[in-house]
Amino acid sequence: MGDSTAWSSNIDVMVKLDNYIYIGGYSYSSYLTYRTYLAKLDEFGNKVNDLIIGCDSVIYYPGVGNSMIVDDDSNVVLVGQTFYKQWNGFVVKLNKNLDTLWNKKYTFPDSLINYACDTPRHVFKAIEKTPDGNYIIMGSYFKNCNYTHNNESPYLIKLDKNGNILWRKLYPNLLSSSDIAATSDSGFVFSAVSYGINITKIDSLGSIKWSVTPNNTLKFLSTDIVCTGNTTIAVVPYKYYGTDVYSNKFGLDVTKVNSLTGQIIWNKQYIPMSTVRCPTLHQHIEVEVDANDNIIIAGTGYVLNYDTTAGAYRGFLMKLNSNGDSLWTHYYDWGDFFQRDSQFNDFVITDDGGILAGGFWNPPHLNYKQGAWLVKTDSMGNAPGVFTVGIKENVLVITKHNVNVYPNPATDNFNLRFEQSPKANMQLSIYSTTGTLVKQQQITAFSNEYRVDIRELKSGVYFIRLESDGEVVYSGKFIKQ
Repeated sequence: MGDSTAWSSNIDVMVKLDNYIYIGGYSYSSYLTYRTYLAKLDEFGNKVNDLIIGCDSVIYYPGVGNSMIVDDDSNVVLVGQTFYKQWNGFVVKLNKNLDTLWNKKYTFPDSLINYACDTPRHVFKAIEKTPDGNYIIMGSYFKNCNYTHNNESPYLIKLDKNGNILWRKLYPNLLSSSDIAATSDSGFVFSAVSYGINITKIDSLGSIKWSVTPNNTLKFLSTDIVCTGNTTIAVVPYKYYGTDVYSNKFGLDVTKVNSLTGQIIWNKQYIPMSTVRCPTLHQHIEVEVDANDNIIIAGTGYVLNYDTTAGAYRGFLMKLNSNGDSLWTHYYDWGDFFQRDSQFNDFVITDDGGILAGGFWNPPHLNYKQGAWLVKTDSMGNAPGVFTVGIKENVLVITKHNVNVYPNPATDNFNLRFEQSPKANMQLSIYSTTGTLVKQQQITAFSNEYRVDIRELKSGVYFIRLESDGEVVYSGKFIKQ
């Protein structure tokens, strides 16, 4: 995405189509010329094709997190904002080979509001498919030409497949929103952020059906929402006050709502890291639900080293079950701890049950440029440079014992053979591919081989974790035949 010594690049959005991953982001040069960058990748992250939208005189950059979809005809549709003398929304539609089918710009109609700005700002943030095969776009308008988030309100526009406008709706009594999701009854939900998150349901024509506010905790800027079945999951960073010298801390507020009635099923708050970074224009919180109704959240948080003398931002992944119980949380690093920042903006769930997350990281020359970043994990979130949150803040999940798991595949039992006998007791935990704990037992020290009975487990892939004094000393997997 350009020479990293003169250009910066970022992955903002990702979608999956067939066996390929499509990433959308932006790159900009020392002259601050923003260009939208699209790439088609194979399942190993290798580039198959790419496309740049923009030029030296016209800025293009996509929305963050939810600005790209695969439509019913297997085309890729991307939304964002473009600038030439004034800000406008844009939509580009491409086939699966990244050939452009059409590219259109949309100006904000002054007739819908009671003022006209010298430089009106029109922002497209998210796009969703509609049940009739068209598109609905979440945008923003700014009250009184005041370009601050306190004056930003949601704006919806529905397009047909050819990009023609079917209708527009303004919601001047709500504040900033970052996503929109389709419900099972042909309606939509979106969440707006203010003092408390407001989850709003609309019908197919954009008329409000209900709104709920789970609590009045102070929320910030970015929110994400996803629908599955008849339920909606909404995620937003919230502000809390810690007991240390830092005055402000941020966690995650997660709400599960009945999509049809607006009834709140549960509302829980989490503190996955020292603080969750408050999202900005180029940063996002993303939530998805996997095939087993587990909730996966990606974002960026702040990590302190062991003596709190240094810290850095890191991309993190968090997995909850359908009741909001935490299964695991990890953050990711390159191994040169606290030397540079990194963040996640979006992710996709891959066919093997793992996760592919994308965002940016700072290159090693530390010249304030950014490089696009992809991390591929297994279903437990394990990947190179993974740190586990909730065990020790800076414990790298690596193999600290050389362990041979055999036979693998196994039928009734498998053996753990240690190259050197462990000097302390360990806890063995076995997880399914959905992250569910299915077996746990203690392993006593000073023996180099142990037999584990797995007759009660169903056939499939399982993950092993060995912990000693709260520290992960081995992680692996086996197959039960």
